Amino acid sequence: MDVQFLGGAGEVGRSAILVNDRLLLDYGSLTATPPQYPVGDVEPEAVVVSHGHLDHVGAIPALLSGSKRPEIHWTPPTAELARILARDTLKLHGGTMQCPFTETHVARMGEVDTRHSYKETFEAAGHEVTFL
Repeated sequence: MDVQFLGGAGEVGRSAILVNDRLLLDYGSLTATPPQYPVGDVEPEAVVVSHGHLDHVGAIPALLSGSKRPEIHWTPPTAELARILARDTLKLHGGTMQCPFTETHVARMGEVDTRHSYKETFEAAGHEVTFL
């Protein structure tokens, strides 16, 4: 198994872990001036989001630029919180170089959104996942 930390290693914030170049675990931001986002250019098949804190969901819309549309797997509360946080980020930083996404990217989250209950096992990018 190949694991790459794109952020969140040795710091609190911008959590992003790429597994086998196909599965992304979280994709958050770090509140700073300017805000910081995960490093590297990734195009995962799927994203699994652990929970709805900014440091785990804050950059999710940035994954939905151009024709990229990875599946996003999360619980219903996490999905709702992610949208609220994305819109708040746009209010604070939208239209500046500090924000890597637009309202269009936030709207695209609904196109690839798959919600799961706790203890429900599902497949994401060739991996078996269960939220506990």
